[in-house]
Amino acid sequence: MTDLREQKQKANELRKAGNFEEALILYRNLWKETGDKFDGAGFLHCLRKLELFDEAITFADELIVRYPDFNWCRNEVIWTYIQGRLDKINEEESLERIVEIANRIMSLNPEDLAAKLTVFKVLKSAKASNDWETINEWIVRIDPNSLSTEPMTDSSGRKGWSDQSLWYNYRINGLIEKGDAKEAINIVDEILERFPKQRKFFLRLKALANHHLGNFSESEKIYQNLCSGYKPDWWMIHEYAKVVKDIGRREDALKLMYQAASRSSKLESMVSLFVDWNAMQGTWTI
Repeated sequence: MTDLREQKQKANELRKAGNFEEALILYRNLWKETGDKFDGAGFLHCLRKLELFDEAITFADELIVRYPDFNWCRNEVIWTYIQGRLDKINEEESLERIVEIANRIMSLNPEDLAAKLTVFKVLKSAKASNDWETINEWIVRIDPNSLSTEPMTDSSGRKGWSDQSLWYNYRINGLIEKGDAKEAINIVDEILERFPKQRKFFLRLKALANHHLGNFSESEKIYQNLCSGYKPDWWMIHEYAKVVKDIGRREDALKLMYQAASRSSKLESMVSLFVDWNAMQGTWTI
Protein backbone atom coordinates (compact mmCIF):
# COMPACT_ATOMS: atom_id res chain seq x y z
CA MET A 1 0.00 0.00 0.00
CA THR A 2 2.85 2.35 0.86
CA ASP A 3 4.49 1.58 -2.50
CA LEU A 4 1.22 2.35 -4.31
CA ARG A 5 0.86 5.72 -2.56
CA GLU A 6 4.46 6.53 -3.44
CA GLN A 7 3.83 5.69 -7.09
CA LYS A 8 0.76 7.92 -7.15
CA GLN A 9 2.68 10.78 -5.54
CA LYS A 10 5.59 10.35 -7.94
CA ALA A 11 3.30 10.23 -10.97
CA ASN A 12 1.56 13.44 -9.86
CA GLU A 13 4.85 15.21 -9.25
CA LEU A 14 6.17 14.23 -12.68
CA ARG A 15 2.92 15.32 -14.38
CA LYS A 16 2.86 18.70 -12.63
CA ALA A 17 6.51 19.22 -13.56
CA GLY A 18 5.68 18.58 -17.22
CA ASN A 19 7.59 15.31 -17.42
CA PHE A 20 4.75 13.54 -19.19
CA GLU A 21 6.82 10.69 -20.63
CA GLU A 22 7.87 9.35 -17.25
CA ALA A 23 4.54 10.16 -15.64
CA LEU A 24 2.76 8.22 -18.39
CA ILE A 25 4.63 5.03 -17.54
CA LEU A 26 3.60 5.26 -13.90
CA TYR A 27 -0.01 6.22 -14.65
CA ARG A 28 -0.37 3.37 -17.13
CA ASN A 29 0.72 0.86 -14.50
CA LEU A 30 -1.39 2.50 -11.81
CA TRP A 31 -4.51 2.42 -13.98
CA LYS A 32 -4.05 -1.28 -14.69
CA GLU A 33 -3.69 -1.98 -10.99
CA THR A 34 -6.27 0.37 -9.44
CA GLY A 35 -8.75 1.58 -12.07
CA ASP A 36 -8.92 4.67 -9.85
CA LYS A 37 -10.51 7.81 -11.33
CA PHE A 38 -7.57 10.01 -10.36
CA ASP A 39 -5.12 7.63 -12.00
CA GLY A 40 -7.35 7.50 -15.07
CA ALA A 41 -7.52 11.28 -15.35
CA GLY A 42 -3.75 11.58 -14.92
CA PHE A 43 -3.18 8.84 -17.50
CA LEU A 44 -5.40 10.58 -20.06
CA HIS A 45 -3.81 13.93 -19.30
CA CYS A 46 -0.37 12.55 -20.17
CA LEU A 47 -1.62 10.86 -23.33
CA ARG A 48 -3.18 14.16 -24.43
CA LYS A 49 -0.12 16.25 -23.64
CA LEU A 50 2.07 13.82 -25.58
CA GLU A 51 -0.44 13.96 -28.47
CA LEU A 52 -0.91 10.19 -28.45
CA PHE A 53 -4.44 10.72 -29.68
CA ASP A 54 -5.16 7.28 -31.14
CA GLU A 55 -4.81 5.78 -27.69
CA ALA A 56 -6.12 8.87 -25.89
CA ILE A 57 -9.44 8.95 -27.73
CA THR A 58 -10.08 5.25 -27.18
CA PHE A 59 -9.27 5.62 -23.51
CA ALA A 60 -11.37 8.78 -23.22
CA ASP A 61 -14.39 6.86 -24.52
CA GLU A 62 -13.83 4.28 -21.79
CA LEU A 63 -13.11 6.76 -19.04
CA ILE A 64 -16.19 8.93 -19.53
CA VAL A 65 -18.44 5.86 -19.27
CA ARG A 66 -16.83 4.79 -16.00
CA TYR A 67 -16.61 8.24 -14.37
CA PRO A 68 -19.11 10.59 -16.07
CA ASP A 69 -19.55 12.76 -12.96
CA PHE A 70 -15.89 13.23 -12.03
CA ASN A 71 -14.94 16.72 -13.22
CA TRP A 72 -11.27 16.08 -13.86
CA CYS A 73 -12.04 13.03 -16.00
CA ARG A 74 -14.78 14.89 -17.85
CA ASN A 75 -12.54 17.89 -18.58
CA GLU A 76 -9.72 15.66 -19.80
CA VAL A 77 -12.15 13.83 -22.09
CA ILE A 78 -13.49 17.14 -23.44
CA TRP A 79 -10.02 18.45 -24.26
CA THR A 80 -8.99 15.11 -25.75
CA TYR A 81 -11.97 15.26 -28.11
CA ILE A 82 -11.23 18.89 -28.99
CA GLN A 83 -7.50 18.48 -29.58
CA GLY A 84 -7.56 14.93 -30.93
CA ARG A 85 -10.66 15.04 -33.07
CA LEU A 86 -12.09 18.52 -33.65
CA ASP A 87 -8.73 20.25 -34.20
CA LYS A 88 -7.52 17.46 -36.48
CA ILE A 89 -10.37 17.82 -38.94
CA ASN A 90 -9.19 19.04 -42.35
CA GLU A 91 -10.80 21.79 -44.38
CA GLU A 92 -12.52 19.27 -46.68
CA GLU A 93 -14.38 17.51 -43.87
CA SER A 94 -18.17 17.67 -44.09
CA LEU A 95 -20.16 19.97 -41.85
CA GLU A 96 -22.19 16.96 -40.73
CA ARG A 97 -19.08 15.26 -39.37
CA ILE A 98 -17.97 18.41 -37.53
CA VAL A 99 -21.43 18.81 -36.00
CA GLU A 100 -21.37 15.17 -34.91
CA ILE A 101 -18.09 15.60 -33.02
CA ALA A 102 -19.14 19.00 -31.64
CA ASN A 103 -22.42 17.58 -30.34
CA ARG A 104 -20.48 14.86 -28.51
CA ILE A 105 -18.32 17.50 -26.84
CA MET A 106 -21.24 19.78 -25.96
CA SER A 107 -23.09 16.87 -24.39
CA LEU A 108 -20.34 16.84 -21.73
CA ASN A 109 -21.12 20.46 -20.74
CA PRO A 110 -17.75 22.04 -21.53
CA GLU A 111 -16.80 25.25 -19.73
CA ASP A 112 -16.15 28.64 -21.32
CA LEU A 113 -13.01 28.15 -23.46
CA ALA A 114 -13.81 24.59 -24.52
CA ALA A 115 -17.39 25.57 -25.38
CA LYS A 116 -16.21 28.58 -27.37
CA LEU A 117 -13.73 26.56 -29.43
CA THR A 118 -16.32 23.91 -30.16
CA VAL A 119 -19.11 26.28 -31.15
CA PHE A 120 -16.88 28.50 -33.27
CA LYS A 121 -15.54 25.46 -35.14
CA VAL A 122 -19.10 24.65 -36.19
CA LEU A 123 -19.88 28.28 -37.04
CA LYS A 124 -16.81 28.62 -39.25
CA SER A 125 -17.58 25.43 -41.14
CA ALA A 126 -21.27 26.30 -41.49
CA LYS A 127 -20.40 29.75 -42.86
CA ALA A 128 -18.08 28.16 -45.43
CA SER A 129 -21.03 25.96 -46.45
CA ASN A 130 -23.43 28.92 -46.39
CA ASP A 131 -25.55 26.90 -43.95
CA TRP A 132 -27.29 29.62 -41.95
CA GLU A 133 -29.75 27.20 -40.42
CA THR A 134 -26.86 25.49 -38.61
CA ILE A 135 -25.37 28.84 -37.65
CA ASN A 136 -28.66 29.97 -36.13
CA GLU A 137 -28.92 26.69 -34.22
CA TRP A 138 -25.37 26.82 -32.82
CA ILE A 139 -24.86 30.53 -32.18
CA VAL A 140 -27.29 30.48 -29.26
CA ARG A 141 -25.36 27.67 -27.56
CA ILE A 142 -22.89 30.17 -26.19
CA ASP A 143 -23.45 33.36 -24.20
CA PRO A 144 -21.76 36.36 -25.86
CA ASN A 145 -21.08 37.85 -22.44
CA SER A 146 -18.76 34.91 -21.73
CA LEU A 147 -16.60 35.85 -24.73
CA SER A 148 -13.57 38.10 -24.77
CA THR A 149 -13.84 41.67 -26.08
CA GLU A 150 -10.06 41.83 -26.60
CA PRO A 151 -9.24 42.10 -30.32
CA MET A 152 -7.29 39.16 -31.72
CA THR A 153 -3.86 39.86 -33.18
CA ASP A 154 -2.62 38.30 -36.42
CA SER A 155 0.93 37.19 -37.23
CA SER A 156 1.89 40.69 -38.36
CA GLY A 157 0.67 42.27 -35.13
CA ARG A 158 -2.49 43.82 -36.53
CA LYS A 159 -5.55 43.77 -34.28
CA GLY A 160 -8.82 42.51 -35.65
CA TRP A 161 -12.09 41.09 -34.41
CA SER A 162 -12.68 39.93 -30.87
CA ASP A 163 -14.54 36.72 -30.01
CA GLN A 164 -17.55 38.75 -28.91
CA SER A 165 -17.69 40.91 -32.04
CA LEU A 166 -17.43 37.76 -34.17
CA TRP A 167 -20.33 36.24 -32.25
CA TYR A 168 -22.49 39.28 -32.99
CA ASN A 169 -21.47 39.19 -36.64
CA TYR A 170 -22.67 35.58 -36.93
CA ARG A 171 -25.82 36.33 -34.93
CA ILE A 172 -26.90 39.38 -36.93
CA ASN A 173 -26.15 37.72 -40.27
CA GLY A 174 -28.11 34.67 -39.15
CA LEU A 175 -31.14 36.74 -38.18
CA ILE A 176 -31.13 38.46 -41.58
CA GLU A 177 -30.86 35.13 -43.38
CA LYS A 178 -33.83 33.64 -41.51
CA GLY A 179 -35.97 36.71 -42.19
CA ASP A 180 -35.79 38.42 -38.81
CA ALA A 181 -34.32 41.67 -40.11
CA LYS A 182 -36.01 43.84 -37.46
CA GLU A 183 -34.28 41.99 -34.63
CA ALA A 184 -31.00 42.21 -36.56
CA ILE A 185 -31.35 46.01 -36.68
CA ASN A 186 -32.17 46.15 -32.96
CA ILE A 187 -28.98 44.25 -32.12
CA VAL A 188 -26.86 46.45 -34.38
CA ASP A 189 -28.20 49.56 -32.67
CA GLU A 190 -27.49 47.99 -29.28
CA ILE A 191 -23.87 46.95 -29.90
CA LEU A 192 -22.62 49.38 -32.57
CA GLU A 193 -20.61 51.62 -30.24
CA ARG A 194 -18.94 48.66 -28.50
CA PHE A 195 -16.90 47.72 -31.53
CA PRO A 196 -15.57 50.87 -33.24
CA LYS A 197 -13.09 48.90 -35.37
CA GLN A 198 -15.95 46.86 -36.85
CA ARG A 199 -18.43 49.74 -37.11
CA LYS A 200 -18.39 49.63 -40.91
CA PHE A 201 -19.32 45.96 -41.01
CA PHE A 202 -22.17 46.27 -38.53
CA LEU A 203 -23.57 49.34 -40.30
CA ARG A 204 -23.44 47.36 -43.54
CA LEU A 205 -25.55 44.65 -41.88
CA LYS A 206 -28.04 47.30 -40.80
CA ALA A 207 -28.23 48.53 -44.39
CA LEU A 208 -28.70 44.95 -45.62
CA ALA A 209 -31.45 44.34 -43.05
CA ASN A 210 -33.27 47.50 -44.11
CA HIS A 211 -33.02 46.39 -47.74
CA HIS A 212 -34.63 43.06 -46.79
CA LEU A 213 -37.45 44.95 -45.05
CA GLY A 214 -38.04 47.13 -48.10
CA ASN A 215 -36.77 50.25 -46.33
CA PHE A 216 -34.83 51.26 -49.42
CA SER A 217 -34.28 54.93 -48.58
CA GLU A 218 -32.82 54.08 -45.14
CA SER A 219 -30.68 51.36 -46.67
CA GLU A 220 -29.44 53.70 -49.40
CA LYS A 221 -28.53 56.38 -46.86
CA ILE A 222 -26.33 53.95 -44.90
CA TYR A 223 -24.65 52.54 -48.00
CA GLN A 224 -24.07 56.04 -49.36
CA ASN A 225 -22.24 57.05 -46.18
CA LEU A 226 -20.22 53.83 -46.14
CA CYS A 227 -19.22 54.15 -49.80
CA SER A 228 -18.30 57.83 -49.63
CA GLY A 229 -15.16 57.12 -47.66
CA TYR A 230 -11.67 56.37 -48.90
CA LYS A 231 -11.55 53.35 -51.26
CA PRO A 232 -14.79 51.57 -50.36
CA ASP A 233 -14.85 47.80 -50.80
CA TRP A 234 -16.18 46.56 -54.15
CA TRP A 235 -18.74 44.27 -52.51
CA MET A 236 -20.10 47.20 -50.51
CA ILE A 237 -20.63 49.20 -53.71
CA HIS A 238 -22.18 46.11 -55.29
CA GLU A 239 -24.79 45.88 -52.52
CA TYR A 240 -25.36 49.62 -52.74
CA ALA A 241 -26.08 49.26 -56.47
CA LYS A 242 -28.75 46.64 -55.78
CA VAL A 243 -30.56 48.98 -53.41
CA VAL A 244 -30.43 51.84 -55.90
CA LYS A 245 -31.76 49.52 -58.60
CA ASP A 246 -34.69 48.47 -56.37
CA ILE A 247 -35.49 52.14 -55.75
CA GLY A 248 -35.85 52.44 -59.54
CA ARG A 249 -32.74 54.45 -60.44
CA ARG A 250 -31.30 51.91 -62.87
CA GLU A 251 -28.82 54.24 -64.53
CA ASP A 252 -27.30 55.17 -61.18
CA ALA A 253 -27.26 51.50 -60.26
CA LEU A 254 -25.35 50.60 -63.43
CA LYS A 255 -22.78 53.30 -62.69
CA LEU A 256 -22.28 51.88 -59.20
CA MET A 257 -22.00 48.36 -60.61
CA TYR A 258 -19.31 49.54 -63.01
CA GLN A 259 -17.51 51.20 -60.10
CA ALA A 260 -17.68 47.94 -58.13
CA ALA A 261 -16.35 45.96 -61.08
CA SER A 262 -13.43 48.35 -61.52
CA ARG A 263 -12.42 47.80 -57.88
CA SER A 264 -12.61 44.00 -57.97
CA SER A 265 -9.57 42.00 -59.03
CA LYS A 266 -10.92 38.48 -58.44
CA LEU A 267 -12.36 36.58 -61.40
CA GLU A 268 -15.18 34.96 -59.44
CA SER A 269 -16.22 38.37 -58.13
CA MET A 270 -16.19 39.81 -61.64
CA VAL A 271 -18.44 37.00 -62.87
CA SER A 272 -20.98 37.76 -60.12
CA LEU A 273 -20.88 41.45 -60.93
CA PHE A 274 -21.40 40.92 -64.66
CA VAL A 275 -24.35 38.59 -63.98
CA ASP A 276 -25.98 41.34 -61.93
CA TRP A 277 -24.96 43.92 -64.54
CA ASN A 278 -26.73 41.94 -67.29
CA ALA A 279 -29.78 41.47 -65.06
CA MET A 280 -30.02 45.23 -64.63
CA GLN A 281 -29.62 45.84 -68.34
CA GLY A 282 -32.29 43.25 -69.03
CA THR A 283 -34.80 45.34 -67.07
CA TRP A 284 -33.79 48.57 -68.81
CA THR A 285 -36.59 50.32 -70.64
CA ILE A 286 -36.24 53.15 -73.15
